[in-house]
Amino acid sequence: AKKEEIMSNARNIALLYLEAKLKEEKITVAQAVAKFDKEGRGFLTYEEFRKMMRSIGVSLSPIQVRVCFILVQSFLFI
Repeated sequence: AKKEEIMSNARNIALLYLEAKLKEEKITVAQAVAKFDKEGRGFLTYEEFRKMMRSIGVSLSPIQVRVCFILVQSFLFI
């Protein structure tokens, strides 16, 4: 039941997908943020996030990237 609950939440799916792509590239979230955070703020803007997603081979439409960005942000600022 717990697994179904986790997998029915769009935010969790987005986070799991992002984590899997980063693992595939052998990079941690912290390393990805450090690499793409051009201002050194400790977080990514939408544009930086979009570039990161493209660089790790995520093939999403601009709308899907925006939704993923919003979902990831909602996780970080709970």
